[in-house]
This record gives sequence, C-alpha cells and structure tokens, in this order.
Amino acid sequence: MKYDIEKFNQQYGETFCIKPFTEVASSPHGSVKLCCMSEEVDTNEEYYSKDKTIKQVFNNNAGLVQARKDILAGKEIPACRSCRDIEQAGNTSMRMFYTEQYEKIDPSFLQEVKQQGKTEIRSVDMKFGNKCNYACVMCAPDNSSLWGKEVQKNPIDKDLYHGKFNDIPLIEYPEHKYNELVEISKNIIRVKSTGGEPMLLDGFKDYIKKLVDKGYAKDIAFSTVTNGTVDCSDLLPYMNEFKKFEMDWSVDGTGKVYDYIRWPGNFDRMRRVHEKLASQIINNNYKNIRIYMCPTIQVWNLHNMPEMIQYAKDIQIVSLVDFGYIHREPNYLSTGVFPDQILEDIIQENSKRVIKSSHKFDHTYNEIVSVLYEQQKLYNSKYDKKQLFDKTKRMAKWFDQSRKINIYDHISTYKQLEDYYK
Repeated sequence: MKYDIEKFNQQYGETFCIKPFTEVASSPHGSVKLCCMSEEVDTNEEYYSKDKTIKQVFNNNAGLVQARKDILAGKEIPACRSCRDIEQAGNTSMRMFYTEQYEKIDPSFLQEVKQQGKTEIRSVDMKFGNKCNYACVMCAPDNSSLWGKEVQKNPIDKDLYHGKFNDIPLIEYPEHKYNELVEISKNIIRVKSTGGEPMLLDGFKDYIKKLVDKGYAKDIAFSTVTNGTVDCSDLLPYMNEFKKFEMDWSVDGTGKVYDYIRWPGNFDRMRRVHEKLASQIINNNYKNIRIYMCPTIQVWNLHNMPEMIQYAKDIQIVSLVDFGYIHREPNYLSTGVFPDQILEDIIQENSKRVIKSSHKFDHTYNEIVSVLYEQQKLYNSKYDKKQLFDKTKRMAKWFDQSRKINIYDHISTYKQLEDYYK
C-alpha cells in the first residue's frame, strides 16, 4: 500500500516514527538500533549486557533517548537515512507504514507517544546469531559466519570492506538474556527475527516454541527473513499458532544468477526445499503462515527480476514478491553502478517481461522502478562511477579467486559494464 508522503508528514511530522518508542532493536552483537533498518545509535553491546536488563537499556540508553528527543523535535536522525531515501523516491517507508499501523491499532497510545514521548515495549527485533550456511555477495561477517570464515582465509582489501568486518567471530545470542527476552514477550504484538540463517539457530527455534507453549503466540505477528534452504517442516505447526507468521524468503535471483549471489547455494536444491514446504503448508491448511519473497536488488540481479516473479508464481504459496530494498552498502554493488543507458535498457526490457509473467500475481515491480531512477540520480551526482566500477570489478575478481566462481558464467550484464568502463 502506498501512502501520500506529504499528507503523512503534515499529520505526523517529517521525522516522527513510532518504532524508536516501542521496539527493542539490536544488531547481531547487541548494540542499540532504532529498528531493523536503522544504523546503530550506540555501538556498545548494551542489549547483551549482564549488568543491565533489556528494559533498562530500552528506557535509558543515551543514544536511544537522544534519538527520541530529536525525533519529537523534528530533527533529522542520521541513523534513519534508509527511510529518508525511500521517501525521497516517492515510496512508502517503514516509518510511515508502522506509524499508520499504530494509528489503526491504538490511536490514543500513538498520541501519547507524539505528545509526551511515552515509551513502551510492544515489539522486538532480535537476532539470535550470525551462523549461516551462505555467504551472499552483499552480506558480511556480522550477519554470516561463513563470510567470517572466508575472509579469514582470504582477506579483502580494506577499501572494499571497512571496520571490523574481517574480525567478527561466530556470534550467538547470550544465554543469560534468553529468559528475560521471553518474559518481555508476553506483552508484545510483533516480533521480527533474522540471522544469520534463523532456521540454523537453536535460540530462534526455541524462542518460537516457548512463545507457543506460554500462550503468547496467539497475540503476536511474527516475521523472519530466511534463505529458505533449510527444511523447517517441524516448525510449521508452531508457526501456525501465531496470530500471523510471515516467512520472507530471500531469493535474489534464479538459476545461475542465484548461484552467484547466494554462494555456495544451488538454485535447484533450494527449489526442492521450497516445494516441500509449500506442499506441507497447503496440505495441512496452515492458514496463519504467509510466505513472501523479498529480493535485494543490486547490480548483479537487476536484469533477473521477471524470472524471480515467475519463480514465485510457480511455487504457488508465495503471497507477494516485494522488491522493497535496493542494495546501498557496499555502494559498488548498487544498481547505481550502471550507466544511464544500460540501466534504462534493462528496466525497459524487464517491464516488457514482467507484464507477460506476472498476470494475476502480486508484486511491487512498478513501485521499485521509481526508486531505481532516484538512486541513479544520486549516484550520478555523488560518485565517479568509473572508479566505483573499479571496486565492483575487484570484488568480482576476489569472488573468482576465493570461491572459484566465474562471473561471466553467471551474470549476463557484467560484460556490458566492463566494456562500457574500459
């Protein structure tokens, strides 16, 4: 659903968002965020602290408290640039969607937040670790243990990956916080949990079962992002006990494109898992489980969007293909790397094929096209794109050397880019 941004800002303000006042949001290593899409507002691992409870951090963390004050004062929050970028492109951001949701669910509470700065934990966005069986090209060790192992063996130039990406070990959710997390969950209405790969994380699976066993699940909408490669049939009966359980399958391509982006994955193997889960959901009439596909659009897969839609249709259980996220960091994997004419040609060709493949199927292709053009304007004004592509090329070379995977065999648009930037 698309909102009128100007009307929204008139009603709520240009910076207001409900999430920082209602959501416990953490990075994989316990630092404080405003929501799953925000940047950190405190890099200390406060949510994993033995000395402070989750509630104490939520109520008193200096970075979080200041962000709330700035939001109510109408000041722009640096950590919230993702939503700003989406809105500047004329599309509905997360802050708009969830603020509107609270207006429908509990308008008096929303007014208390706006007028008095009231805080109350009503949702949780928690990661149970970074253990993952994939090392996707756009990911990094903080979200993938396999990435961590790979860069330890084959370090990456610092200008391609910055900070502590090369030094992050396997992360696990601390045992001393587990019961506390379950306890605060009795009053929440929404949970989002990602990874790593959630279906490989014992804490994630145990949390779902605990919420069901304690009777909390019936009042909670639960969502998770999974690569969909792990057979989670045993969890489906528990998932169906929630008010709603949303699984977002990260399918960032089909065929050879998928195999390159979601290394060391295999598209046909993943498809077999998806087909089995779809059959279980249909045959057992699990009405509370919803499956979505949420691809991350980037330089490697822009041309592959129509095939992603067709794949979702074929699986039969996918409710929506949501092209809601264009990759931005590292910037040399963004669609902004494309020169204008190649980008335009790909979009025009995609649009023709989407019309043919997507009859009577729900997707957000048309919405993301405007975001693509807006991002292109930004990159044209901000970057020397030839230098940017130099990093793209170096990263492709690193993948080739480290993973023994030849980009020319997988990404059909790469040669065009290489020829253009010679």
